[in-house]
Amino acid sequence: LVQLFYNTFKGNTSKGALFKEEFDVLLFGLPWKSTLAKVDHKEVSKLSTQYKGTEIENWYSTKLSTNIPKNIAIAVCQCMNTGWDIDLRKYYLNWLKGFLIIYSVGLAFFFVVMNVDGLTMFSIGFSILSFYIHFFTIINGHLAVITKREAISNKLENDIINKKEISISELRDIQDEIFITRNESAKVPNSFFKIYKHKMNQEYEDYIETINRIYE
Repeated sequence: LVQLFYNTFKGNTSKGALFKEEFDVLLFGLPWKSTLAKVDHKEVSKLSTQYKGTEIENWYSTKLSTNIPKNIAIAVCQCMNTGWDIDLRKYYLNWLKGFLIIYSVGLAFFFVVMNVDGLTMFSIGFSILSFYIHFFTIINGHLAVITKREAISNKLENDIINKKEISISELRDIQDEIFITRNESAKVPNSFFKIYKHKMNQEYEDYIETINRIYE
């Protein structure tokens, strides 16, 4: 099923990445990357009318100090963006790993209790091999994205904390990397965002306060 609908999933991922890219570019005042197709605003309007969730507001924190230079403020928002994604993926990975461990222990317990013979174990193991391969593929996909995002996050953190001057071209390069990782097919279900939203919001509000103190 995943392979059957892969192009549909990938298409939705690409659209979402493009919509987020335009939002960021307009908000940050960054130049649009010439190799990217422009967003179809008719499609955006169509999708927005179909949205039935809660009102979306304050995608980025509104509590940044006015003492923070504009380019640093952009870098902080980019850092929060990457940090959110990293943390959410790590929560999801912990759940996936926990599920696999519990499932494997339960399966082993079943084999012992039912005194399953070796041939039957092999048959069952072979039949669920694709199940494990699927989960390991998901896990490896998220680990790869986390590695990419952490490279971006570490650079941003270093520049922000050390009050380094950051040019628009550097910010544009970082935005390119963010766009690339947004196009990754490994996604976290929306349910995890809802579960951890409050906790992560508080953590990043604390992060903003720390940055504000640095630039007092």
